[in-house]
Amino acid sequence: AVAESDEVLMEKYFEDPSSITTSEIESAIRHATLSMSITPMLCGSAFKNKGVQRSLDAVVDFLPSPLDIEATKGTDESEENELSRKPPDTR
Repeated sequence: AVAESDEVLMEKYFEDPSSITTSEIESAIRHATLSMSITPMLCGSAFKNKGVQRSLDAVVDFLPSPLDIEATKGTDESEENELSRKPPDTR
């Protein structure tokens, strides 16, 4: 399904599906998630922590960091001016 959102991956899928690497799939998932064309889904359970670590890894691997998205825009209520807030460059 993720190959539908990535031309290079789709070509590799039609030529030889076994030639696709895990890193290529993960990269395509991240790109498609950032462009909001797919929503990754994972299964897990808090009972005995099954799938919890994989869910946390998926958040880090696939979802945008504050540095990947544009500045947040809002309005100052006291002055009715539009404000822009950028994420800090430091960690």
